[in-house]
Amino acid sequence: MFQRINDFALYLFIFTIVFEAWDPFGLKGVFTIARIAGLFYLASSLPFIYNRLFANETKIILLSLVFFLFFYTFSTLRYFQPGTPDQSAFSMALFQNIVMFLFITNHLLQSNRATKYALVSFFLSVVLMGLLYLLGIGIDVEIELEKMRLTLFGENPNMIGNKAVVAYLIALYFLLTPPKNNVRKSTVIKILFIATIPLFFSLVLASGSRGAFLIFFIAGLFALLLLKLPVAYKTILLVTGIIVTIYIFDFVYLKESVMHERLRQTIEEGEFGGRDIMIKNSINVFKDYPLFGVGRIALQTGGKTRDPHNVFLAVLLASGLFGFLPFLYFNYKVFNKVIFNYRLSKDFFYPVLAITLLLIMFKSGGLITTKFLWFNYAILFGNNFDN
Repeated sequence: MFQRINDFALYLFIFTIVFEAWDPFGLKGVFTIARIAGLFYLASSLPFIYNRLFANETKIILLSLVFFLFFYTFSTLRYFQPGTPDQSAFSMALFQNIVMFLFITNHLLQSNRATKYALVSFFLSVVLMGLLYLLGIGIDVEIELEKMRLTLFGENPNMIGNKAVVAYLIALYFLLTPPKNNVRKSTVIKILFIATIPLFFSLVLASGSRGAFLIFFIAGLFALLLLKLPVAYKTILLVTGIIVTIYIFDFVYLKESVMHERLRQTIEEGEFGGRDIMIKNSINVFKDYPLFGVGRIALQTGGKTRDPHNVFLAVLLASGLFGFLPFLYFNYKVFNKVIFNYRLSKDFFYPVLAITLLLIMFKSGGLITTKFLWFNYAILFGNNFDN
């Protein structure tokens, strides 16, 4: 019974990750829906707490995460000024997400079916977000370039685009690898997953995220490349995919919208949302503070230490080499396991998810403290090839 409750709590928590910024009680993020669901999951995991925290497979990365968190905090303490409004030297959000990562990863490793149920839970949550968007529920907007960018339930536009891309990838996974024991059921599932793809694409377009727009097509092309198909079929699908991608890109580029304007600025003016300037500033700051960085809080201010919208650069800037190297080692172990499992199973989904996550990490700011990032880490490291 405890195991079933724990499984349900896991899927419920994953469902709320899509709405992780939603704060219906107006408590400045103290009790968001996702945090409440996370506490429920942690409480239901107490009977299994040792296995959730110290399983053999995660021991190899646990130490790297401890060192990363230590230097991330230490670097912030070096420059922390007591009394800073709404700030703390210790990032409770990062700590909670690392703990949650360990719990979810070990949960998935100990259950052969949990990974796919977890993916379905996240997928259904993004479907719900898309339907609410179509119904006009929970919508707010950001004004940029005199046009509106979508925000939903407090989530910023770029994160909406990121989550829609991952949900689209999950749809491709279940669409291209349907159940084999029931042809009728297989056909119904295909139709349902195909129907969700335009919904996810509409979220990407409404978000105005150029990165999510490009990753949407890159992920699809990589999925076709890694799919187990005869060379002739794969070639036909790839050529068709490229033609469709070019057609859709041309259509979006010509249609008057915030996405059109942002793409036009990138193509015609070489404008990248200031990311090129932020990256140059970050490299210059790193040269001055190579070992310990400038601390986490400095990234939340303006000027040269502003978050560079790149997770790896942000970690390097905030914690220096002492924090960056353990974080880099952690990423190496996660992505190395994905490669190892792919060699055994030839399952295209996890390598494509890994590539998608890396692309998102290279273009997103503030991602290190989001549940979305650590959930994807858990899916990648917690998957066994025979799941």
